[in-house]
Amino acid sequence: MLTTVTSDEAFAKTTNCGTGKSSTEMDGTDMGHSKKSMEQNCPVVASARRITVTGNDFSFSPPEITMAAGETVTIALSASDIAHDFYVKGIGHVVHAKAGNTARGSIRIKKAGTYKFWCTILGHKKHGMTGTITVT
Repeated sequence: MLTTVTSDEAFAKTTNCGTGKSSTEMDGTDMGHSKKSMEQNCPVVASARRITVTGNDFSFSPPEITMAAGETVTIALSASDIAHDFYVKGIGHVVHAKAGNTARGSIRIKKAGTYKFWCTILGHKKHGMTGTITVT
């Protein structure tokens, strides 16, 4: 199910999803949360810049993303081969896409820095399904 909100303010009021207020912090290993929470996508902010990310053959394309501090972006994750998800260290789970589908979730990172992201599906991170977000 795709939840759409109309503004950054509505995004902040409706969820802690993808804002750095995650109640679950993973220790860097795969599968740090339940399957149910993994399949729940962050709401989409209609006005947010869209970044298309493809998950395929244990890799993300592009593996590097740049965004401005405080900017809200929508990650459109396309899982071309099998199911994949998009988890950002210190921020939380953003989006999960089933095999052959594209799913979306919005994210906002307020603090400049470098953030690692990965797929939490068992074994995917271990096989190199990781990337970096640079926040300027």
